[in-house]
Amino acid sequence: MKDIRVNDFVAEGTGEMVIVTGIPRSGTSIVGKVLGSLCDVEYAFEPPLVPYLDAQVRWGRMDPGDGVNILKTYLYFEYFVEYLHGRRYNFRPSDDSFVLSMKPFNEIVEKWKTIGSTQDAIDEAEERSLICKSPGVYTLLNHIYENSPKIMIIHIWRDLERIIASLMSKRWFHDENLGPDSTGLWPFLKTEGARMVPYPVAEDAIEAWQSMNAETRTVHVCNQLADDRRAFRLRYSGRETYYELDFGAFVQSPGEATAQLASFLGLTPGPKTEDIVNEVAPTDPPCDPRRILDRCDPVEAERFYRLHNTTGN
Repeated sequence: MKDIRVNDFVAEGTGEMVIVTGIPRSGTSIVGKVLGSLCDVEYAFEPPLVPYLDAQVRWGRMDPGDGVNILKTYLYFEYFVEYLHGRRYNFRPSDDSFVLSMKPFNEIVEKWKTIGSTQDAIDEAEERSLICKSPGVYTLLNHIYENSPKIMIIHIWRDLERIIASLMSKRWFHDENLGPDSTGLWPFLKTEGARMVPYPVAEDAIEAWQSMNAETRTVHVCNQLADDRRAFRLRYSGRETYYELDFGAFVQSPGEATAQLASFLGLTPGPKTEDIVNEVAPTDPPCDPRRILDRCDPVEAERFYRLHNTTGN
C-alpha cells in the first residue's frame, strides 16, 4: 500500500514553524500575541481543527502520521498561505487574534497589492515564519515534534494554582457548559451521560465525571494536562529548539522576556511589539485556589498538590 505524503513546500513550510503551547489558561494568548507582532511572522491563533486531531490521535481513532499530515496541510494552506495573501485576518477588535493589534494596516494593504496568487504566497513563505498557538494538544504535539526536530516549541509554565483559579472563573466545567447544546471549547467523548465529557478526561474517570462537582472536574482536567505537560518537557527539554518560558517571570519583566524570546527565534520586534509588551502586567487570581481544592475530591486534590510541587511541573 502506498503512503500518502504532503507537498515538499508544505513539509518545509511547517517543518520549521513555531508552536506556542502549555496548559490552557497558562498565558499562551498574551505570549502568542507578542510573538505574532514580531517582524516577518504570520500568527495562527488556536486553529480549531488542532484539538480535534489531538483527540482523535489520543483515543486511537486516527493514525498519528495521518494526523500530522492533516495538521501540516491545514496549517499551511488555511493559515500560512491565506495570511500571506492578506486574507483570513481577524478584524474584530475585541478578539485576541485581532490583527491590527499585532500588525500595522499598511503591511496588510501591501499584501493585498503584491501577493496575487497561491504561488506568490508560497514564494513569500520562504522568507517568513509561521507561529501557531494551541494549548494542551500534547498527544499530537509529541508526534509532530518527534519527527520534525526543527520545529521550535515555546512551552509555557504557570503555577497550577493560578491555572485552576482561571479555569474556574471561566466555568468551562460547570453543568451549564457541559450540555449537548452548549458551546464547549473541547472535542467531547461520546458517552451515555447527561453531561459532555472533554476528551482529556482519563478513561477511568469518565463515568465518575457525571457526578463530580465543578471543582473536581476542573482539577481533574488540570491534572491530566499537567501530567501531559510534564512528560513532554521531560522528553524534549534538551533540544535546542525547545524553550521553556516561566509565565510569572514573563509578567514581571515582559520587555526582557520578549527580547530573549525574539533572540531565540532569530526574529526582531515589529512596530506593534512594544505596545503589546507595555500592556502586560501582574494580575490577582480571579478566585481563591485553596477554596477550589477544599471543595475538590481528596484524591484529585492530593494528585494536584503532588504535581504542583514538582519543579517546573
